[in-house]
Amino acid sequence: IIMAKVLIGIPTYARGKDSLVPLLNAIDAFQCSTDLLFADNSENDEYFNYLQEQGHTVIKTDSTGSRANKIIQARNGIRTYFLQGDWDYLFFLDSDIIAPPHTLSTLLQLNKACANGIYLLASYANNQKIYKPDIWLWHEPEKVKPGELHLTALVDQMTKADVLLPRKRKIAIAGLGCCLIKRSLLEKISFTQYSEDDSGGEDFAFFLDLKKLGEDAWVDTSIKCFHQCFPMNDDRNLPYHF
Repeated sequence: IIMAKVLIGIPTYARGKDSLVPLLNAIDAFQCSTDLLFADNSENDEYFNYLQEQGHTVIKTDSTGSRANKIIQARNGIRTYFLQGDWDYLFFLDSDIIAPPHTLSTLLQLNKACANGIYLLASYANNQKIYKPDIWLWHEPEKVKPGELHLTALVDQMTKADVLLPRKRKIAIAGLGCCLIKRSLLEKISFTQYSEDDSGGEDFAFFLDLKKLGEDAWVDTSIKCFHQCFPMNDDRNLPYHF
């Protein structure tokens, strides 16, 4: 058993209510002692007040500007709260990521500076919607120099076929929706915007900063989460299941 103090940090907004019940049920099933913090960036206080009334610890973060700005402010708000406490790890879990029961114990056992589970993202190729894991690999690791990270030339997104079997491996980049980070890293890295457009990519920026520190990120593909993009029982959720 890994004895570690973990804060689960959840960036959220009003639509997060669609997945709140399965999210909390999944966290209850972790069987690890954790603390829980929500960071709400909704445009009004209704969801903030609702979470407080349910007995949750919640902070309010910036609701102005682009979607990317809201997410970055929420992650930095969680980071600040985390660093003011004495937790060993911050576990980012997005409000629509429903993780399996072994998630947290498995990531802790990896004992890495940064360890991730996986979930599916939708993208378009040849006018067709495809679903791939939120994981990118360096396709020529020997050419990766931390000071010269030109992302698009260096990474490939994994496919569902790549993650069918459970395995632990080094990765280049992940989404931050199921990501365990050691305190020592968060003391050195805050969250910034990778791209100039609204797509944000604070996850890409974080993993590049991680690489510049000489640290590796890892994934355990046995941790396959459900990405609940729509309300429960909506058929549009089906492609987000493994």
